[in-house]
Amino acid sequence: MLSYRDFIQAYVEEMDAAQWSPVEQDYEEATDKSKIYKENYIFRDSLQRKHVSPVLAKAANREKLIEFTASFIDENATALSKPGPVLMIRFTDAHINTIYDMFHTSKEEVMELFQKVVQETYYGKLSKPLLGLIERAPHKLVLVAVLIDAYQNNYTDILECMAYLFPFIEYPMLFSHYWPTGVKEDVMEYTVEHMSSKFKLKKVSNLQGLLRWDGQSTIDYFVKRFGDGQDHWYVDVIYGLRNRLNNTFRNISSKYYKNSKAGNTQHQSTSQFDDGSVADNVGITNNISQIIETTVNKFASGTMNLNIVKICAEGMQVDRSNLESFLNQIYTDRTAQIPRFVECVIQAYFHQYPTATRINASEFVSYGLSLYRSIATSQDPILKEIRDILNHWMQDIIKIQSLYTREGTKSVYSRAVFNYFILMINYYN
Repeated sequence: MLSYRDFIQAYVEEMDAAQWSPVEQDYEEATDKSKIYKENYIFRDSLQRKHVSPVLAKAANREKLIEFTASFIDENATALSKPGPVLMIRFTDAHINTIYDMFHTSKEEVMELFQKVVQETYYGKLSKPLLGLIERAPHKLVLVAVLIDAYQNNYTDILECMAYLFPFIEYPMLFSHYWPTGVKEDVMEYTVEHMSSKFKLKKVSNLQGLLRWDGQSTIDYFVKRFGDGQDHWYVDVIYGLRNRLNNTFRNISSKYYKNSKAGNTQHQSTSQFDDGSVADNVGITNNISQIIETTVNKFASGTMNLNIVKICAEGMQVDRSNLESFLNQIYTDRTAQIPRFVECVIQAYFHQYPTATRINASEFVSYGLSLYRSIATSQDPILKEIRDILNHWMQDIIKIQSLYTREGTKSVYSRAVFNYFILMINYYN
């Protein structure tokens, strides 16, 4: 049997030789979904076909939805014209009730359908974070039905509305979370101005463009996979969009608070960038930030890679099905902090290799695998945070201590889980 190092080397060589496609292209084969949900069409039959399709079939009704979207944009024109998240926009009860009324349904009816889906499609075991995400805003399910129907009937104007409405609904909670005390506009302007040219906020002119970018990116990813509208796509779209927007806001807020603490505003002199070394450092920092953002977004839109699961299971000589189950629990738990784990690992790598401008596959794999031993005793804040997140996965999410008594067994599964995420970071780069 090959040693673990041999497995890893084989993985790196295979990846480089085959030039693996992005994980998005392997979504359907990525994991055995039958263990999580079964093929079911409750939402299609009782929401889309009953409430949405008859309404959207009439051009006048489609025009009403377009006018509703345009009116919301007009109501929040000031906030949406800002360079980034500066002001609150609110999707109020009145807006929500308009959606229910437009499609002749109610919160109570949609919640009843959702509870039926949880029991019959997800075997009664949908995670608490996902439950909460939908129970707090069941009108999102109506909009997913609209999205699916618009795609199936080529209502391109309605697809455009959805690229706006989904982010508008998510915005208030995320804005309140990342900027609970409000935003200083001049600091946000400085933050946007000094972002890498590759960051998406630099490619659009304002907040409206940014929200549409994330909305459209999510739709582009999911829309061709809807097929005949299975139940699980409704949950996947809602979760996928929230993750994408959360990653966007998290990246912006991280830079914003650093600039706020340093007193950097758009009204400051930019002479501090005249020194060549400082400018280079800014460029390197922006490059690392872009690598982190890209990797985190791929985790958000991707799913489990069974090829890498196999490598990790064989490398640590653990049961592949058990490892897959453990990883699935991490992927579906909203407290897992996968984006933060990815960010810490990449930051640690570039701290170790300060002149690197990208992630070198073999170098990163070697460093990443050895990192497991380093985090056990290190007092470095970044490495301690990696350790804390790994412990959270194993103890709080997987509850490994209740499954095995032997410390050796717990250890090898912990190492297998850790190695999986190291290889996935490498895979996405």
